[in-house]
Amino acid sequence: MPVQIDKVARALNLTMQAAPLGERVSGVLLVEGDRGAIGYNLARSWVRRLFTISHEIAHFLLHAKKSAKEELFIDSRMRFRPDEIRSALGKDHA
Repeated sequence: MPVQIDKVARALNLTMQAAPLGERVSGVLLVEGDRGAIGYNLARSWVRRLFTISHEIAHFLLHAKKSAKEELFIDSRMRFRPDEIRSALGKDHA
């Protein structure tokens, strides 16, 4: 039986909202205390939106601290050239 992701989100005190998040961002999660809001990119396919919502729920369950301080998680596609990665890791040689 398929998981009804909207029911899972509501049970965890999470709201969901489609948003125009641009080309690079798939989803965001804003957490405050024991509540949160998931924004997902309306421009993505239906399957991708379900994956993104599930992914943000996992961030909420695994990483979000239950405190009064707001936390923001942004899931984006980042592309780096291999030389940029080596430089970032302090490995400037090939």
